[in-house]
Formats: sequence, C-alpha cells, structure tokens
Amino acid sequence: MAEKITIYTIAEETGLTPTAVSRAFNPSSKLDPKKRSLVLKTAAKYGFAPNRMASRLSMQEIKLGIIIYAGYMPFCEQLIAGIESAKRRMSDYKINCDLRLLPRSAVSHEECMKAFHELIDAGCEGIITSGMYDWAFLEMRKAADRGCRIVFINYPSEPDICLFSSMQNAALAGRVAADFMRSAGKKSTLLLTGHQSMTLHQQLMHGFFSLADEYEISVPEICDINTIPFVERENYLTDLLIRLRGEIDSVYITSGESNELCRVVSRLFEPGKLTLLTSDIYPELCRYIEQGVVAATIFQDPAKQAGYAYELLARYLMNTIPKPDNVEITPVLVTRSLLPYYLAQNF
Repeated sequence: MAEKITIYTIAEETGLTPTAVSRAFNPSSKLDPKKRSLVLKTAAKYGFAPNRMASRLSMQEIKLGIIIYAGYMPFCEQLIAGIESAKRRMSDYKINCDLRLLPRSAVSHEECMKAFHELIDAGCEGIITSGMYDWAFLEMRKAADRGCRIVFINYPSEPDICLFSSMQNAALAGRVAADFMRSAGKKSTLLLTGHQSMTLHQQLMHGFFSLADEYEISVPEICDINTIPFVERENYLTDLLIRLRGEIDSVYITSGESNELCRVVSRLFEPGKLTLLTSDIYPELCRYIEQGVVAATIFQDPAKQAGYAYELLARYLMNTIPKPDNVEITPVLVTRSLLPYYLAQNF
C-alpha cells in the first residue's frame, strides 16, 4: 500500500514547519518565495492538493500517554529530558502529551496499572512505557488488541504487545565491556548486574561472556544487586569486595545504580588498584570518573532512547512513516578525557 501523503510529509521533506507548508498554498500569506516554490514543487511531485492538506489540519490532535515507572531517578530524569527535547522539535504538530512519573518506592504495580488505564480512557492513541515489565504485559496486550499503540523504552520488543522498542544495544554493550577489560590487561572480573530475570540484563551478560571466554577473562562471581535491599547494599558490597580482594582485578556493573559501589571502591582501594567499569553518565558518577575511581563508563544515552520513542510514535500516528523498526542505540565507551564532551552534549 502506498504511503499516505500529508502536510507532515511535505514538511519533513522540505525541512519546513507544517505552518509554513500551509501558508505556501495561500497566495496572500507571508512566506519567503523560495520556500513557497519548494513546497509547491514537492507537493506537485506527490500529487498533493490543498484540500487534502486542509483535511489533515482539521483532524483532532494526537494524544500520547507516557508512563515512567521510576526506579533509578537519574535515569528517569534523562528519559524525561529526551522526551521534552522531542516535544520541542515537534511543537508545530498537533500532539497532546500526558506524562506520568511514578516512583516505584511510592507507587504499587496496581496503582501503576490504574494510571495506564486512565491514559487509555482519556483517548491516548499511543502509550510509551518505561519500567513496566512482565507483570504489566497482560493488560498491555489487551490495550494493544483494542488498537492502542504501545512503545517500550529500554526494554526489548514484545511483538504481540508493542509497536516497537527504543533501547540500548545491550549485547554490544556487554562486548564493549569485555573488549575494555582485555585492553586493560584484566584477567578476573566481578560482574554486578541489574535484574537478571530481565531480557535486557540477560543480553548484557550474554554479550560480555561471548568475548570473556575467548579473552580468558574469568568471572568468579555474578551478583544481582537488585536482590539486595537498598539500605543494605553498601555494606553488602563492602563485604563482597573485601572477600574477593586479591582474587579480582576488575568490576563491571551493568546497572546504572552504581553510586554505592563507587563509594565502596573509593574507600577500599587506591585509584587504579581496581579497574571499575560502570554504565551511563550521571552527575554523582562524574565525580568518580574525574577522580579515577571509575576507569570508564558505557554511555547508553537514555535521553536519545526516549526521544526516538516519542518522535517515531508520533510520526507513525500522523501517517508520515510506516511502522517503525526497533531502535537500538549504539553504546559508547566514555573515559575521563571524553567526559567533558558528553557532559556538554547531554547535560
């Protein structure tokens, strides 16, 4: 089926706003002659007529719902920053966005699902979710069956539930970590993960082990830090690193929640005595990178993940693009010397 041509198609191709495109069809409107000519030529190429444009302009606004079920707040703040950036880029489009930030520490699964159903009842044509996993899939599947488009951030696609997912390339991040440890001459790595039951962390671990075995990097222990209550986590990590002192020369943590680990490493080891590789870039983590406590971090760009989710879903609902493919953000290894660049670009 041929793609439907709309005002947004013309705006996309010409690099102009939908407002400017609409003016081009009105001879009495104020618009640069070169821009008017560009719009008219592009419209003619597609056989696009003003009455079709007027039909699109008269349509009701698109309603999007966003639920961020917040575990680690610095990560969620970057997601929101990415969404706000995408909203600014698409400010000329008729999009209404209802964003719900729900802290896991204060909001139950049931309350989260209540918010999900509120967005559906409010007429949202698409819902972007982060932090809602298998416990929510049944209700998500029902919503998808009724025509609501579901998009996942930072979680692999569930084909019968979501339209597409926008996430890091988890397996590649794990391989990058193994490459880094090999280049640093490391032979024994403690692996700290997030929820090991999640597909995301399984992919990270698979990527790491796919090269660690080849590089003869041993992993004497794997620990899911999310199984440790938050108030006990720092003491647990202290005991763990004391027990493994002399047996490991490096630590790789796949979760962004690494502040407690950094504090423990800075207390127990001189800078450079234990190579610590973390994930993503957060304000408190930057201090440890600058001090040399953290050798490098694998930046997975949560803001870009969220921005792509918002923009692609909106454009799909506007009929300007076909069903989007899954998005995988390429991870980047950031060392202390590269940190100022990424801070300037992303914060």
